[in-house]
Amino acid sequence: MKPIFLFLFPVVFSFLNAQQHRLQGTWILDKITYQSGEALEVNHTMYSNFIAYKFVGNTLEIINQKVTAKIDDSTIITPLRKLNYRFDNQNLIIRESDDDKIYYFLKVDDFFRKYPEFQPGETIYEGKTVYKTNSVIQPEFSYSQNFNMYIMNNVASYSSVASKNNSFRISYILSADHKISEVKVVHGISDTFDEQFKAALMNAEKFFKNTFGKDLLVTHSFQFYNMQAGSKLKLEKQIRDLSQKAGSLYDKNDFAGAIAQYDKLLALEINDYTKDRMQYLLQSALLRSGVANLALGNRVLACEKFRQAGDLTDFSVRNYLRDFCQ
Repeated sequence: MKPIFLFLFPVVFSFLNAQQHRLQGTWILDKITYQSGEALEVNHTMYSNFIAYKFVGNTLEIINQKVTAKIDDSTIITPLRKLNYRFDNQNLIIRESDDDKIYYFLKVDDFFRKYPEFQPGETIYEGKTVYKTNSVIQPEFSYSQNFNMYIMNNVASYSSVASKNNSFRISYILSADHKISEVKVVHGISDTFDEQFKAALMNAEKFFKNTFGKDLLVTHSFQFYNMQAGSKLKLEKQIRDLSQKAGSLYDKNDFAGAIAQYDKLLALEINDYTKDRMQYLLQSALLRSGVANLALGNRVLACEKFRQAGDLTDFSVRNYLRDFCQ
């Protein structure tokens, strides 16, 4: 038996290494089904969303959070989760313990081949031809904290700014060789904050890596909301109140009632500044209005709302567009 054991061990070891090697890199969620193969309900919170798993050695990164993982030929074990996995052609198929769903992932290159609309588009920025980042193509930020946390801890006036109603947006080029240039404050807050942010950004250059291989146009937006100040602004208060009323009805599956409240919200005359600040609530209103109409069989109206909410490159709405509006 000993010679057989010595023969089998390297074969098994090689198989384990091959499995773990294949996991390495970034995987993008393609779809989710129940274990029975049935689709999720249209109002399920995970029907259309973005999830990316990045494996580097024995580290798993999800939503900018890195954890150490123990990986064998069929399981990925982290301090909080146990994931069962297997491969089927290009798909990485994952099922979490005690979860009734199956998650289908594609490697980034395979995802691009299947969905070419996610290839970054060219644009002219400050006289240069660059490629716009999107939800899939983003620079890597190799630091113990994600970029937002880095800014929070390295911009001295961040706390005072965050306690007030403020909106900030900055754009820049991250070159193919990982250098930052053409920094432009699109929407500033104050000379002090703007300059501190730009200084923190340049100091963080060494942590950025452009894996796309071509010059990228990167934009960061920060929305600060003061509850007390917001409650005194009539338009913002209307948006929040109607969103809460509609959301309460939606959560109770009172789709007709939810649609009535969302229609009131979406009929408001909203200026560009408020649209920018309240973007999340406004997009959520369009998306949920679309789902509610879909649940009631109003497919044409539903697709109108979905198309207003986003396009096929917007993960919050892409599965609705693919499944019902093609």
